[in-house]
Amino acid sequence: MIDINRVLGELICSIPKGKVTTFKVLAEALGSRYAIKFVLQNYRKIEGPWWRVVSERGIIKDPIQKKILKEEGIEIKGDEIVGLERYLFKDFNIKDKPLEKLRRIQMEVTKNLILYDDFDKLESIGGVDLGYKEDSAKVVYVVLDKNLSIKKKYVFIEKVNFPYIPSFLAFREGEPIIKTFDRIDEEIDVLFVNGVGIAHPVRVGLATWVGYKLNIPTIGITKSLLYGKLVDDKIVDEKTGEILGYVIRKFGREVYVSPGYRVSLDTSKQLSEKFWIRGRYPEPIRLADEISKKVTL
Repeated sequence: MIDINRVLGELICSIPKGKVTTFKVLAEALGSRYAIKFVLQNYRKIEGPWWRVVSERGIIKDPIQKKILKEEGIEIKGDEIVGLERYLFKDFNIKDKPLEKLRRIQMEVTKNLILYDDFDKLESIGGVDLGYKEDSAKVVYVVLDKNLSIKKKYVFIEKVNFPYIPSFLAFREGEPIIKTFDRIDEEIDVLFVNGVGIAHPVRVGLATWVGYKLNIPTIGITKSLLYGKLVDDKIVDEKTGEILGYVIRKFGREVYVSPGYRVSLDTSKQLSEKFWIRGRYPEPIRLADEISKKVTL
């Protein structure tokens, strides 16, 4: 797996003295605008000239950063760099942007999506949820019978090396799920995943990635709308008009449902409604989430 933190450090270390760059420029050098928050949260953790990274407007509040940049020849008046553009460094020598590489991998999956009902029975229903502490993830599975009674539950602890970057969650949470799935004894007919399915910029959210890699039917459930807009309770891609999923409401709550793999749009909605019998989520995810909160790392 690509070490995004290492690449970020290399980029920052390549900023010349007397120059600065911005969070947005670094995110683009990594290969995606979705990485801006990651850059913001991590740029000061690297061993290198973090002080050469500034906001889009060149506003600097940190007196230490301000002092160092002035010593390096950057003109600053008050809290703002004077004429930011003349100091702005964009020429990062990076031939294969890591997030662009991962996006290409996702887009290959997009070409091979199965979004029709490709299962012939529904006797064993699974749910999976992840919780985190630093670089460790607890992967919690529940396996339910057709009456939604628990047949088995599993908890696995896995190291996580990839950071949280929106729309690349498959590479953070997908790998721990894929690594642990073969330790489950029971056959699962449909797996509910606490993450999006095709309601994603390139149609490959966590549920889709897991379904594709494991070749199992999956449905994605989230409590927030992560991509698209709502039109008559449908999740719609604003660019293409494609329906990507649905919002469903029960018990004064709402969840967002999208098919992952080998399940149709309509069946994803129907099963999510059918299996939502109480609480915050449909039962496979509710139980996995409940167990996850009780397990300490």
